[in-house]
Amino acid sequence: TTTEEDVRLLRGMGERIGALEGTRDAHATELVWLDAHAGDLVSALRRFDRSRSTPAHVTRFVAISRGVSERIRRHYARPSRVVHPPVDVERFQPTGARPDDYYLLVGAFVPYKREDLAIEAFRRSGRRLVVAGDGPLRGRIEASAPPNVEFVGRVPDDTLAELFAGCRALVHPQHEDFGLVAVEVQAAGRPVIALAAGGALDTVRPLHDTPHEGAEAPTGVLFEQQSAEALAAAVERFERSEHVFDAKAIRRHAEHFGPRRFAEALGREIEAARAGRDQ
Repeated sequence: TTTEEDVRLLRGMGERIGALEGTRDAHATELVWLDAHAGDLVSALRRFDRSRSTPAHVTRFVAISRGVSERIRRHYARPSRVVHPPVDVERFQPTGARPDDYYLLVGAFVPYKREDLAIEAFRRSGRRLVVAGDGPLRGRIEASAPPNVEFVGRVPDDTLAELFAGCRALVHPQHEDFGLVAVEVQAAGRPVIALAAGGALDTVRPLHDTPHEGAEAPTGVLFEQQSAEALAAAVERFERSEHVFDAKAIRRHAEHFGPRRFAEALGREIEAARAGRDQ
């Protein structure tokens, strides 16, 4: 539970952050204070968060993926239902044409997106990688990229849809809680080569080396280790089995994440909460 000491510490944090709007000297002083108390502040925030996450405060948890649901269970000791976010799958359609000879990476160029890992994997293979998006780390990453990696920056939605539909596969090296882009590219009928973590475990139906009878069509390849070597091996595995990926089947899979399904699922959770039904 939150203690009186926690309350004093959190109140002090608010006052100190408020002081950051003052003079340059005050700015430096308050940053030193915040840095010195960072561990205590985080602990206090966690205790406060948990004390406000009991059934008396939060009736029902809804998670956007199984990974988030597990975090809720681990941190709050509470169950949760998974309702995947709505994806506007109608914006993207398979073209029916053969894909072009490039892989696609859509990045925001912040550390957790791991564009550097993908570029290193493609440096070794020499295969063409098109990188769309922009962000703080782009300049440094682009400066060291090999010539087979092409940066196109932030593109209009129509251009992005064309890139989705034309790629051999989307490269998805990051751990996302859900990952909208991985679903959007599948709506365009193209597979995903993704880290086996987070939302990708929910949204990508993985290729199996020995599929059993009646198995549903794969929509991508998952790799276990977040490394350039593991990603490069996953690309090679994809290419050995590229012929088994069916654009129409991938599109059908993406449709499960559309807005209508979301509205129905969330509506059921709201009704259950109103009725006081257990999760």
